[in-house]
Amino acid sequence: MLREVWLGQLLRIGAGIGQSPLLHGVDDVRDLSLADDLVAAIADLTERQAAGIINIGSGRGTRIADFVQSHAPQALKIVPASTGTPTSLVADTAKLRQILGR
Repeated sequence: MLREVWLGQLLRIGAGIGQSPLLHGVDDVRDLSLADDLVAAIADLTERQAAGIINIGSGRGTRIADFVQSHAPQALKIVPASTGTPTSLVADTAKLRQILGR
């Protein structure tokens, strides 16, 4: 539901209806993963009876602004709503890859 509302807002903005989005953390980088991939990794780790702390993620960083733009029907003018040093949160998946052989 939330995704549909958000995409609806992007479509209206892309059509010239509404204001440019004000996006906090526009330059922040996050490790974005599909839920299906995360569930599959958890299932595989459980099958192998893996123990300890294991980071699960894609291991790749995506800039928030790039993610938002990739889901818009046309180019958006994204206005940064915050200042400061961008943060980066990307999973270190070395142990996951070692256990699962990926």
